[in-house]
Amino acid sequence: MSGPAWTEGTQPSVVGQGYPDTPGLHSAEQVAAWRKVTDAVHRAGGTIFAQIMHTGRIGHPSLLPDDLHPVAPSAVPAKGQIHTHEGPKDFVTPRELTEAEIGQTVDDFAAAARNAIAAGFDGVELHGANGYLIQQFLAPNSNRRTDAWGGSAEGRIRFAVEVATAVAGAIGGQRVGLRLSPGNPYNDIAEDDVEETYGALVARLVPLGLAYLHLVEGSDRDLTNMIAFGSLFLANPDLPARLAAGGPYNTPDPAAFFGGDHRGYTDYPALT
Repeated sequence: MSGPAWTEGTQPSVVGQGYPDTPGLHSAEQVAAWRKVTDAVHRAGGTIFAQIMHTGRIGHPSLLPDDLHPVAPSAVPAKGQIHTHEGPKDFVTPRELTEAEIGQTVDDFAAAARNAIAAGFDGVELHGANGYLIQQFLAPNSNRRTDAWGGSAEGRIRFAVEVATAVAGAIGGQRVGLRLSPGNPYNDIAEDDVEETYGALVARLVPLGLAYLHLVEGSDRDLTNMIAFGSLFLANPDLPARLAAGGPYNTPDPAAFFGGDHRGYTDYPALT
C-alpha cells in the first residue's frame, strides 16, 4: 500500500515563483485545474497534500511578469544560478520585504491553503526547507533584519510561526504539515545556531496542533514516526513493489534533476 502523495512546490503568489513552469494556487483557473488532479488521486483511493512554496530570493526577474522582482527578508543575493527558459542565470539581489509586504505574504499563504482545500486537496505542506523564503527568514546569513522579523532566534522564527498560525487558522491545524531542513546549506543557507533556532520554532508550533513535521534527512538521523521517499521514488515509479521484493533499485540521476524536460523524471524503467 502506498501512502499519501504531495505535490512539489506550488507558489502562493505570482512573485513566489522561482522556477519555470511551476504551478500556483492563487487563481480560480489554478484551483479548477488542480481539481482534475485531486479527483484522480481520490478515485484511486489516495490522499494528496499541496506543498506551498514561496521561493523568495531563489529565482530571477525573467521568470516573473509585470516587472516583478524576487523578494526576501533582506537584500542579500544567494550564490549560484537558476535555470530559466533562456538557460542558467545568476541569482539577483532580492528586494527586501517591507513589514506590510510580510503581512501580505502571510495572508498569501493562508489564501493558497484555502484554495488548496477548494481544489480538493486533503491538506497542505508548508515548505520551510531547502533555502526558500521561510528558511531565508530563519537563517542569519539571509535574514539580516534588525526589526521584529530578524536579529534573535525569536525574531527570525516569527515569519514561520505566523505563516503556520495563519494557515492553521484558515483550514485547521490537522490539515497542515511543515517541512524543515535544519542546517541544510542548499541555496546558500548558513545556519550556525540550529539547535536554538529550531528548538524555539518547534516550541512555538506545538499549540497549533499541526498534522506533522517533515524533516529533510541530513547528517543527523533522528527517530521518526513515518518515512517518506523522495528521489528513490522518482527513480523507481514502482517503489512499493521493489521494496516488497527487496529490490533491485534504479539509481537516481541528480544531474537530471530540475533539468527542464522529462529526462530523469518519467524515463526510469519499471520492473518487468
